[in-house]
Amino acid sequence: MIAEARCQRALAYLTLLKCFGEYWKQDSPYGVCIFQDELVRDNQPRKRSTVAETYKLISDDLDYAIAHCEQQPADHYHMSSVFAKALKAKMYMAQDNYAEAARLAEEVIGEAEAAGYGLESDYAKIFDEQFNSQEMLFAPYTANPSELMDSNWYMFSPGSLLKKVADDLVPDDETGGDIVIPNPGDGGDVVVPDPDGSSDGSASGDGGVVIPGGDGGVVIPGGDGGVVIPGGDGSDFPFFPGDEDVASYDKLYTWAYKGDAMNGIRKYNKLTPEMFYADSYYFMRLAEVYYIAAEAEARQGQYAKARTLLTTVIERAGYTEDDVNAIADGDLLGEILKHKLVDISNENFEEWFDLCRYNRKGGFEGWTEDEKAELPTFRRNLLPIPKASMGANNLLEQNPEYVNN
Repeated sequence: MIAEARCQRALAYLTLLKCFGEYWKQDSPYGVCIFQDELVRDNQPRKRSTVAETYKLISDDLDYAIAHCEQQPADHYHMSSVFAKALKAKMYMAQDNYAEAARLAEEVIGEAEAAGYGLESDYAKIFDEQFNSQEMLFAPYTANPSELMDSNWYMFSPGSLLKKVADDLVPDDETGGDIVIPNPGDGGDVVVPDPDGSSDGSASGDGGVVIPGGDGGVVIPGGDGGVVIPGGDGSDFPFFPGDEDVASYDKLYTWAYKGDAMNGIRKYNKLTPEMFYADSYYFMRLAEVYYIAAEAEARQGQYAKARTLLTTVIERAGYTEDDVNAIADGDLLGEILKHKLVDISNENFEEWFDLCRYNRKGGFEGWTEDEKAELPTFRRNLLPIPKASMGANNLLEQNPEYVNN
């Protein structure tokens, strides 16, 4: 119990530090207010600890949790030693300590199977199973009707950066070429072939997108060689896969093709009025550990290791070892981030801290100008201390970026 409590505290302080402190500066005085072992019964004004002092507390708590938490908890809504180690790898990434981040992340990957964790082969299963998914390192228990994820999640929409990255990762077919629909003849059904060429598709849902023919059906003029839908940059595939017709793309990416006016983060399939907006919070999945390790290795010039890690985590989305090997060394960091943005979007908001790190340390060089145009300005890298907190603590110092602003 003490080990889980200390792991919870480490998670809380790491989150606070990354949101409100200068976590990327080891010598900064702007950490957070630390309450360590004392019992606090009322408001106690307190100065901010330094970033180094804050990290020391987080690191000590995680070391204790790694040593004393169960490795294989009965449920993934309990803290485990594996999760504590993964969280410490994330802490090292926040410190730009790539060697230690890679070491711990790869230890987690090596220990995962024996501890009951593993990547889901079907991305959608993560959100079907919620905290019971084998991929979930930590997600709180939730149950209707008293413990619900915020219904406002369902009203969120992906931003322009995420849409652009997702569109560029999923072209209109897997080669960027034309999709040719065989001419069905009079009154027949128009069947869009699988973009990978493995099947012509059918109404039974083996991968094709079916447009019913006959009276009242969609008419597409045919010609020699069938009906041709031009390929291109990924933005002109006119058939949006529905619930039963998912084309050849994994659910990891198809939600980006639900339409421009899409509301809701569709991967949270339990966030529907029928399910009373019930879903868990996904604090950390095993997939994120692979991305941490891949980026950390790439930043150290260990491109072969980075490619192996990236291949493992994105193969369920249809990407192969050949696809990853085709990425130039100079573009690898950027591609790792693209896949991570799409994979863990709108779960724990880690994507913001990833973008800030790439802005500080590099990695956008291989992105297209259109993709770079969607990046934030990075005018500020942390949040202001709320006015209520400033008013309740006369020793609290505001972040310099927000003084007199």
